[in-house]
Amino acid sequence: MISTIQKNKGFTIIEAIVSLAIFAVAFSGLYFFFGMAQQANNNSEKRMYLNLMANHILETIHAESLRDEDDVANPFVTPASYNANLSDCSTYTAPDVRHTWCTELDASIGPHKGVHADEVRTVEVVKDETYLIVNVSLVADSGTGDKNLIKTFLSRKIAPARIDPPSVACIERHNTLVN
Repeated sequence: MISTIQKNKGFTIIEAIVSLAIFAVAFSGLYFFFGMAQQANNNSEKRMYLNLMANHILETIHAESLRDEDDVANPFVTPASYNANLSDCSTYTAPDVRHTWCTELDASIGPHKGVHADEVRTVEVVKDETYLIVNVSLVADSGTGDKNLIKTFLSRKIAPARIDPPSVACIERHNTLVN
């Protein structure tokens, strides 16, 4: 009777190895999904930075368009001075706003790798009759293969700044309608 009681206590080595193998299979699946989730998180963070940077570039050009009509830094006067290829920051010097864009982009998502032909970082400013058309294309490598790219394309049409303050323009329009 004593031998029967001792046999039922504890696990055999076979049972321990089988349970360890089942645990290892389950854990490896979780580890695999953790890696995928971490990569998805990194990609969404890069996408967020690309969107923020593209919006920052558009807002900077819009703010610069409020300068005097004779100011050379006004994009309506010299739109080509805001065109940029942000793949290489050494192309621009420190006071240039394009240098700031490039260094901020490198700091947030990493330097341009140039691994894929579609990986671009460009800003294009074109004057169309009275408006400015600003196109920002930011495409970065996600780091998970040659076909996995993170892309942001923003375009904005910027109207020239009013010469008169809005209140004067409104008063003149009102007086014209009343007459």
